[in-house]
Amino acid sequence: MAIYLGKDGIVSLRRPADTTEITTSINVADVNTTSNRFSFERAGESFFTGDRITISAATTLLFITSSGWSDGVARNQGTWYVHVDLMGGLYLYNTFPAAVAGATANRIVLQDPGTTQNITVSLADTPYKNLGAVTSYELNTERNSADVTTLSSNFREQYSTLISGGGTIECLFDYMPPTESGIDVEKTVYLHQLITRQTLGAEFEAKLYVVRPGSNPSRPSDSLWYELTGLLTNVGISFESDDAVRSRLQFVTTGPVVLNVDTPI
Repeated sequence: MAIYLGKDGIVSLRRPADTTEITTSINVADVNTTSNRFSFERAGESFFTGDRITISAATTLLFITSSGWSDGVARNQGTWYVHVDLMGGLYLYNTFPAAVAGATANRIVLQDPGTTQNITVSLADTPYKNLGAVTSYELNTERNSADVTTLSSNFREQYSTLISGGGTIECLFDYMPPTESGIDVEKTVYLHQLITRQTLGAEFEAKLYVVRPGSNPSRPSDSLWYELTGLLTNVGISFESDDAVRSRLQFVTTGPVVLNVDTPI
């Protein structure tokens, strides 16, 4: 029989889209064309660095220059990655690593809108990214049962009902941004932020790998993973004077838990 080691497991996360939309307005005072920064009410509590957001308006977005679109044609809707500063100001980027780094280079160039414009902002899906510095994870699934014993029965009878799940992820705490050319990795600090989100939800999508491609030398293409949507319920952080700072993330599942097996020939 094969023996699988825990070191072969990885956790991939995705920031899912949210159907909640924030309707607000942008005026001249909200846009700083020197630093290419803009802001609006509740921006800092609604979005986090690395989020991919969609901005739309009834007409062409007045405060974003045409260079903000890949083909150089300005439109009334666009999707970008965002960097959020301490004051809730937003900076737009075309890539996740650039947004997390927050460097002045490659920011989407903004311009004076000239007037107030109503906009709608929402979360968009992002690709899966590996969660960095994971030391362990645990996933539990259980199926509830209902007692269907009748008066004439000699033995208790049970009926299988709903499935629920939950678990924990433990990892070394990390908040440092990568360089723009760095590895596309989700930092632990995002999950610490996620549980505090008020306007939008605290859900995430995850793939918990048991066997990942390349971990089985005899079958390097095989992979096995659980796929789920989770809701953070508890985020803890522990400090010890002689050890690394660690994060413990607890979650419950909010939908199906699927065990996928891929064994290409």
